[in-house]
Amino acid sequence: MIDSKQQDKTLALAGIFQAANLVDSLSTIGQVPEESFAESINSVFQTNPRSVSDVYDAEYQAELGICALQVALSKPRDESAARWLAYSKALIRIERVISRHQALHALIKTRIQHHKRHLEFFDSVTNHSVISKLGSLYVDTAGSSKYRVIIHGRPSLLMSPAQKEKLCAVLFAGVRSAHLWRELGGSEWELMFRKKHILNTANSMSPFHQSPA
Repeated sequence: MIDSKQQDKTLALAGIFQAANLVDSLSTIGQVPEESFAESINSVFQTNPRSVSDVYDAEYQAELGICALQVALSKPRDESAARWLAYSKALIRIERVISRHQALHALIKTRIQHHKRHLEFFDSVTNHSVISKLGSLYVDTAGSSKYRVIIHGRPSLLMSPAQKEKLCAVLFAGVRSAHLWRELGGSEWELMFRKKHILNTANSMSPFHQSPA
């Protein structure tokens, strides 16, 4: 039987891997599943959730991230999976650096609350203005970290200003999930030494109940 606390922690970890998957898709093909993109962006604004599941969409529950986590842990030689794992680890390290700086925490809290109050004026959480603001917040906070997410993809996509904003906004969503994961007791060493345990939990949470082919 899977412990509910472990499921919560795995869901937060899936949030990180979902962001990694979205970053990979944005940088290689320029498109992402809109539902998953909106779910990750919206998770940033869930500042007072009653439970971990409230951070993510009630219908999807980081489904894309669960699948990405399954593949990354079960097929490490897969090129895409290797990128997802690398991006996720970088996001975890960046969040750890940010967590040690009170000023950055205060900046994030202030600006998220400010942006949250203005969400009602936009037709969607993925409105360009929202994405632009979150992208700027990622640069202003993660930019102080010694770690960087080295993104691999098509130069034409990586150089597009609009695409850069989307990438940074999604990366910020990944940092948010990394913060949640750490609060639940997650640490990077688990990705190295508890892969089987995490994979078993992810498999139990997957709508397919097995690692995708």
